[in-house]
Amino acid sequence: MRVGYRRRLGGRLKLSLGYELDALQTDFFYHAQSFDGSGFVADPNRTSDFTNHETCHSFYATLKYEQGRWGVLLGLRPEHMQIKSQLFTLDSIVNNAYFMVYPTLHTSYAIDVHNELRLSYSLRVNRPEADDLNPFPEYQNPLTLKAGNPYLKPEKVHSLEAAYQWKKGATTILGAVYYRYVTNKLTTITRYVDGNVLMTTKENMDNSSAAGAEVMVGSEIGKWLTLNVNGNLFYDRIDAMRLGYASHKGAMAWSASMNAALVPFGNALLQLNSRVLSTALTPQGRREGSFSMDIGLKYEIPKLNISLNATLSDVFGTSHTTYTIDTPQLQQRVEQRNGSRVLYFGVAWNFETLKHKDR
Repeated sequence: MRVGYRRRLGGRLKLSLGYELDALQTDFFYHAQSFDGSGFVADPNRTSDFTNHETCHSFYATLKYEQGRWGVLLGLRPEHMQIKSQLFTLDSIVNNAYFMVYPTLHTSYAIDVHNELRLSYSLRVNRPEADDLNPFPEYQNPLTLKAGNPYLKPEKVHSLEAAYQWKKGATTILGAVYYRYVTNKLTTITRYVDGNVLMTTKENMDNSSAAGAEVMVGSEIGKWLTLNVNGNLFYDRIDAMRLGYASHKGAMAWSASMNAALVPFGNALLQLNSRVLSTALTPQGRREGSFSMDIGLKYEIPKLNISLNATLSDVFGTSHTTYTIDTPQLQQRVEQRNGSRVLYFGVAWNFETLKHKDR
């Protein structure tokens, strides 16, 4: 639910106020059976029931000011988050409530009609998913377990960025240098729990930081092709001393992505998305580089307000994630591959299109 209010305060000031309520309940119930020689019977050691409740009350206020070539946007977002994890199998409840204020500041200066400078700061939050909070293990095999952690804290990301933008017609080039500092960084940890049994779960690191440069290029070629390309090079450093690992561990890393939208004919739209990631640090070792590509087709029938969609994931079958663990207690290499390509079909029907007018 969201309620907002906007008003111009004179010719150069614009105020926006609002309240937003997000309420979410997620249920995980795993029922397991074991074969006792004559048939399958319920296995209470592997059966679990977990429900996660999340309620977020947030207020927001933004003030926009424009004077000649200058522009300033101030934002403030106070939030109260209430998380209740119900572990029915253990007859236990884990509560986690916190209040935070997230500020933002964006400034811009238009050099001329094609060139613009920007400087911004923001504090934002990345919360763990409900699956990350579920402590009951999934048995991938008898010796490998995977579970969440109901005591996880949210990541807080401080971001400072200076950027230059050039725009002419349908082409935009944006170059930026940035610094990001993350507290309570979420990470994956694997440990022995009993004999040769390994448990993989989520934990909070002390912090991480990244400083780098990013370039984004977007352009339209005629009416039939839209192309967006992104490249990112940065120095990544993590501090996992709280978890018993290195306090300062750093390395260079990079990523690149491309999004292309092609109109082959009429009301058809063909989209291609690809992403390349370099090797990245983890508290216990590293995550190897990866490549993935998806392709989708959308066809609209305007008279019926219907859209037909088809998406093929992992076009070349190269999507995989490899983790290397190298610690005094554990040396392991885990490779997770997507063994099959998945084709999705969908139909969307638009009942009505509403046009909003800014006052």
